Amino acid sequence: MGDPATLADPALASALATILAAARAGGAAGGKDENGGVAPTADNAGPDPDLVPALRSLRDAVARGGAGVAAALVTAGAPAALVSLCLRFGDARDGSSSTGGGGGGGGGGGSATPCPPRPRPGLVAAQALANLATSGRAGAAGVWGGSGPASLGAIVARGGVALTGPAARAAAACVLSGGWGATVEGAVSLVPPFLATLGAAWAETVSAGDGNALAAADPGSLPSSSSVDTAAADVATFLGALCLGEGRLGAVLAAAGACPSPTPGLGAREAVLRLLGHWVAEGRPLVRRRVGSEEGAGAGGDATSAPSSQTQTPAAFASALVAALAAAGPSGPAGEYEAALHLVREVAARPDGGAGLVSEGGGGGDAAAALVSGGGVEALLASLRRLGPPAVDRPPAAVAAPLSNTAAATPAAAASGAGAAPPGTTTTAPAAARPALYPAERADTTAALANLLHRRPAAAAAVVADPGGGGPATILAQCQVERWGGGGGGGGGSGQAAASALPPPGLGPAFAREWALWAVRNLCEASPAAAAALDSLTPVAGVDTPELVAAGLRVEVDVGTGKVRTVKR
Repeated sequence: MGDPATLADPALASALATILAAARAGGAAGGKDENGGVAPTADNAGPDPDLVPALRSLRDAVARGGAGVAAALVTAGAPAALVSLCLRFGDARDGSSSTGGGGGGGGGGGSATPCPPRPRPGLVAAQALANLATSGRAGAAGVWGGSGPASLGAIVARGGVALTGPAARAAAACVLSGGWGATVEGAVSLVPPFLATLGAAWAETVSAGDGNALAAADPGSLPSSSSVDTAAADVATFLGALCLGEGRLGAVLAAAGACPSPTPGLGAREAVLRLLGHWVAEGRPLVRRRVGSEEGAGAGGDATSAPSSQTQTPAAFASALVAALAAAGPSGPAGEYEAALHLVREVAARPDGGAGLVSEGGGGGDAAAALVSGGGVEALLASLRRLGPPAVDRPPAAVAAPLSNTAAATPAAAASGAGAAPPGTTTTAPAAARPALYPAERADTTAALANLLHRRPAAAAAVVADPGGGGPATILAQCQVERWGGGGGGGGGSGQAAASALPPPGLGPAFAREWALWAVRNLCEASPAAAAALDSLTPVAGVDTPELVAAGLRVEVDVGTGKVRTVKR
């Protein structure tokens, strides 16, 4: 299986010899005995007492020594031995149990004596494997060659959520560092076991009373259990490496589409999009994270950048995300559509357009710009037009007001009284609005569009040239408070809110208006043509609101000057 004699460090060579011997013993025993064929003693309720210290020594040596130590361990056969131990010991973890310490029946009682904590060879072996993979190309190649997707998937299935984090970090490092052709395709096959394991963990948090935040009212959050949170964050990083780093969002969503629902109320495709959105909002770059502690799968360790050596493909990511929007709405799963909108919003909120997520130097490619060039702006405008104008308190006659030129306004703009085109232009009839897929759809759609428009002239130009007609006026029409539950409600905030001066997150219908104001501001800043188009709009007619009627006032438009004034009834 390997030769520890090739290692220059005697202590590390001794640790590897212990690890190799345990792996061989497990192979001879068929891997069925979790204690490795070693009878438990009073001091060791587990495998060979030297195994866990040896695993810790190897894990920490890689964290300290980096690529050079990792390459030597790969040559000595460490990856295959670590995989064998992960599969053999699964998620054996520290815990306490009671032994017969004088327990009594009836009214009697006895003090239970806890056993010593059990060592966790499976978890420490998985952490050592992750450190090897994240050490550099040689370590990642050794892990992928010594395990591959089949073994990593088996580790996750065997170890559950306890080993999911280290396995996901190892897989992400292999994707980022691997120049071999089958790496990415093989990594996509890990999506189903990762989702299945997380789904089982989410179900456990629900049964334990912790709740399932991914399927609850706050979809931007992850479950409350810290171990599940950490595993989900690592899986999200793995998905980011595949989807944003390598442009395989389409393949990942296809693989997820063939999976059963991870947990009731949450589809597999929706889970992928939500995990990606959470990862983008967190703003953590895809770096090599070496584990130096067993407490928490994401704790401790050094971090060095791990930019992918392969060509980044933000255009592929963007086209798949736009396709996901089209597939999920307006008649598809509401949760999937909401998750896709949140992902667009978070990617667009980053000043670097997501480039810094896959390369510390920002060389990963501007995914937000790719969303603009790939039709994202047009898709969001079409979604707003399908929703129709915001529902406000006004008489039916005002809703049926004449409409403006399709080059300057939309049914939504004119129907809301936003304005009309210059005289002599043609009009169109309003399209029938559809109900919102979920309460915050209007706010989320407007938020995604507003973020895409922030200091992106190409996005503003796409609004002006909107093939649906009247892009600027469509956005302007959203700038009013919705008086019913069919629209509003802002989604969660962005991790880059401070950098982009984004509005705060909103929970009520009014925040659809706030996102629209932000969108109009961004549009006019980026495009003088859009500002001119909005400036050319003129009032068509006054609208009496209940507040004006109660005050004994009405609105009238001066035909000669186009000015609006309030007069007494």
